Amino acid sequence: MNKENRIEEKTEYERFSVSLPTILFREFEEYREKNNLSRSDSIRKAMRDYLDKETKVERISSEINTSAIIVLTLEHFWDGMEHDHEKITYEEHTTDHMEDSLDHIMISNYFTKPDTDLIKINHIEHYFHDIVITKIHVHLEHDKCKLIIPVKGMGSRIKQFYDRLSQLKSIVSYNMYM
Repeated sequence: MNKENRIEEKTEYERFSVSLPTILFREFEEYREKNNLSRSDSIRKAMRDYLDKETKVERISSEINTSAIIVLTLEHFWDGMEHDHEKITYEEHTTDHMEDSLDHIMISNYFTKPDTDLIKINHIEHYFHDIVITKIHVHLEHDKCKLIIPVKGMGSRIKQFYDRLSQLKSIVSYNMYM
């Protein structure tokens, strides 16, 4: 095989730039360095995973009667409250989060984005009552929760439900398992 044929067989690449929030960029850099991956390899793998996930969701939508488990991760962003949980006392933590109390929320009618999204999730679940079996809400950390939602029914309804949930702002990751 001559040099010209080898050049033609090479895969073509497209270049593009990506803008990320600083925290996500730092997490990404830490992950790829720990796993000895280049930025390009990391992005390629993430894109393949995303496309595989979306293909699976599309496949579910064509099923007449199926079941799945939807897993969401919500992240709470506490505006104006920044502290390191490792470096403050329990009393300082309690004082910082006094305004997180249910009484305060009910009196002030103030909700954080995740609080609002949890209300929206509840509303969406009611709209899809025909497919939602139950929901498990797991507290991972003070600012991160997992929702596990088993569903059963028409694939098109399951996909609609999944799409509605995945659009909420506080959802940082979502997946569906068959």
